[in-house]
Amino acid sequence: MFVAIVGLALINAGTEEALWRVLVYGALSEVLTGPAAMVIQALGFGIAHRRGLPGGALGMVGAGVFGLAWAPIDYASGHIGSL
Repeated sequence: MFVAIVGLALINAGTEEALWRVLVYGALSEVLTGPAAMVIQALGFGIAHRRGLPGGALGMVGAGVFGLAWAPIDYASGHIGSL
């Protein structure tokens, strides 16, 4: 059971990264500056977690802050915006 939970968590995290930091950021960065695209993708990432665990405002703010903190790290490493 533990292995299944960890496996599903890893699949979920990988899917979220591909969606938000590759597809969403990639599309936004074509029409906005890098920092503006990072902020908008982080806001969307936070809003998407309104029904997560924890849910509500705490989940949205936590995920949004995480998304905003992680985006520059991914960008600097060359991973963001590309598969």
